[in-house]
Amino acid sequence: MNAASGRSRISPFSFPKEIISSAFYIAKSEADRSAAILLFSLAEDIMAKCFLDHLEHNVPGGIASAFSHNGVLATANDRISMLELLRWINPSTACDLKLMKSIRNTFAHHSNVHNFSDSKIQGWTSSMSPIEKSAFKEYENIKHLLDIRKIYLIRSISTICKLAIDTAINPIAFQEKSPPADILGQGFEGLPDNIKEFIIFQGSLMNSVLYNE
Repeated sequence: MNAASGRSRISPFSFPKEIISSAFYIAKSEADRSAAILLFSLAEDIMAKCFLDHLEHNVPGGIASAFSHNGVLATANDRISMLELLRWINPSTACDLKLMKSIRNTFAHHSNVHNFSDSKIQGWTSSMSPIEKSAFKEYENIKHLLDIRKIYLIRSISTICKLAIDTAINPIAFQEKSPPADILGQGFEGLPDNIKEFIIFQGSLMNSVLYNE
């Protein structure tokens, strides 16, 4: 096991904060349908980048064929499943991505579904990991501010940031034969600086939803 080597490889990683921030703030200003479609597209881009970063490019037709119409990474479902199979994302991340995909698909393919008040959309949103309960210390005092749209935005940006962290850490952890937890260290202060900064960035996006910033 080589946690130190893994940590040294992860420390210089540059998280796509500008791309995430730009898409998220556009989504916040969009109608529910557009917001859900845009945010899942952002998740798809992060998944694709992970494969492009870690798969072998010197196989003739390999990368192109994997993403082609009949390729093993052709659809969002294929990409989530492959990330799960490789253990490049954690189970909770995979579960939340699948819920985001169901929400996106319903908005995209059903003209009579317009907003998050739809019963199916509400159900899927309610099933996503309740990050707000641990992220906001004053949760009991502010939970009345959280309508279903705000809950979706907070949970979806948490899912996207979890995806970015998982796909930065887990592939390297497996290459180094070291558990991801060993590479991350103990507690928030033990994290590599770039991951600490990214978690703070995630918190700022969630706060912007809560306080309408």
